[in-house]
Amino acid sequence: SSWSDWSPCSSSCGGGSRIRTRKVIKLPANSNMSTCPTLKSVEVCNEEIPCTIKTECKVGEWSSWSPCSTSCNGGHSTRHRNVTGNHCPEDTQTITCNENDCSGQPSIKALCNGIMTTWSSWSSCSEICGPGESYRTRTFDKSKIGIWNYKPPGTPSEWKKITILCNGTEMLQSQNCTTGQPCSDNCEIGAWSKWTICNCTGIQSRERSVNITNNHPHICPNKVEIRNCTEPIDCYNKTKEYSKSPPSPGKLNLAAAIGTPLTVLGVGIASLITWLATRNANSADD
Repeated sequence: SSWSDWSPCSSSCGGGSRIRTRKVIKLPANSNMSTCPTLKSVEVCNEEIPCTIKTECKVGEWSSWSPCSTSCNGGHSTRHRNVTGNHCPEDTQTITCNENDCSGQPSIKALCNGIMTTWSSWSSCSEICGPGESYRTRTFDKSKIGIWNYKPPGTPSEWKKITILCNGTEMLQSQNCTTGQPCSDNCEIGAWSKWTICNCTGIQSRERSVNITNNHPHICPNKVEIRNCTEPIDCYNKTKEYSKSPPSPGKLNLAAAIGTPLTVLGVGIASLITWLATRNANSADD
């Protein structure tokens, strides 16, 4: 569309900024907005008008503008500077951004699904006897960040915004499965523990004890069960760390140390797939 009028200057003196916007009327065939022209133009204004600053005020340089809080329908962007002293100029400025109409644009859900990898292959069955579950996963694909109007591979602050907006996007799927092998009668199975907290990848687990009652050949069910959950902890703001140790036979630890959220799910699921393969291979050797 055509450019809008310029917004009022964000500062009456000393240099502020003003913006104008336009909107996408029709998306390209691939729905990739990164191939569209820029939708926002920013320019400096009132830079030639000096501000009267008291000598006891110390004023630093402005930071860069933060990412817009929304992709359409009007959000806000802010910048900051260090200001010390009394009765001094402002230390924060806020401007309106992305005022283009959301109508006809991809929803947040569509954008979140569009930035994911394809689903992995289904894992082997979680149980070597009786009913079990098979899993497949996906995670964020840095090369697809262009659909959010960011330049690949994106910055940490951009990915933080995306992971917050995409909280709840499905990353793990399960389906029932069986190896066709019945479980032995000489397996002593305890009660399930409580479910763990919902980790930042949207997965939680629980455990139970599985013991052998005699020395006869045996095939017993799994000690660990996992499931999707809907209230994950914040990958960025929680400091709790999870074990990096690979799971040993009979005990599965899904979580990995919380660092870059894009890697957490991959590490946890890689451990799951490795554990399933090792357990089934050991069973075959027995």
